[in-house]
Amino acid sequence: MKTNIALYQESLKSDQVDYETPYESVATDFYRELISGAVPDTSARILDLGCFKGILVDKLNDYVTCGMDVTAAGFMKPGRYVLGIGEQLPFKDNSFDCVVMTEVIEHILEPERVFREIRRTLKNGGYLLITHPNKYNLLDEALEGFKENRWIRKMLNRPIYQGVQHVQSFYYNDTIRLLRPYHFQIRSRHALTFSLFRLFSIFVYGRFKWNNSFDLIKKFISVERFFIRGMGRLGLLLSGSCIMLFQLKEPDAVPPAPQA
Repeated sequence: MKTNIALYQESLKSDQVDYETPYESVATDFYRELISGAVPDTSARILDLGCFKGILVDKLNDYVTCGMDVTAAGFMKPGRYVLGIGEQLPFKDNSFDCVVMTEVIEHILEPERVFREIRRTLKNGGYLLITHPNKYNLLDEALEGFKENRWIRKMLNRPIYQGVQHVQSFYYNDTIRLLRPYHFQIRSRHALTFSLFRLFSIFVYGRFKWNNSFDLIKKFISVERFFIRGMGRLGLLLSGSCIMLFQLKEPDAVPPAPQA
């Protein structure tokens, strides 16, 4: 029986176009906007941890960007990607000005181990952009169930996973609490969509590859984003994905006591 990592690699190689591309296009544009606002210096080093197909890495090509994942497909550009796991990052201390971790934490049983490694490799004052599904968004939870259903995946010509992919669920406050012991301070919280038009990304663009639907779906997602941004705190509660920007603020070193 294939492991989920092997199936994930097969999924990467099976289709050069991810079936959520219209949604991912809007999302990664927004992530790029948040990163450039926090880290305007394009000489900054950025790590996209759990980069999947490298969509965001490509959009950050004016930075010194590295993508890392548990596997890599042949179309990934040599030199910009490394293989590895978040629990053991293959980088020196203080290597990065910004770490990005989008839709990854929900797949990890012990996220604390990953957070320790991010703290080690991120410079003091650097930023962490993290996103994950919102456990209170029932539509998104249902969507994930559809995506993991063997018949749905067969219809979309995707490999069948063994077991569940999301091993944990979180809300904004859960992640803020998890990161606090590692000296990450929350700088901003954002809502992108209700996840309604992610369904269109899967069943319209994903299944039938109607190229004319790409821009149309993006427009619907933009309208969805407009409404959720106007809802304030309620928009955060209803958001399909929790999006947060943190800054690492290590405590000042305590000077050694004078010797007697």
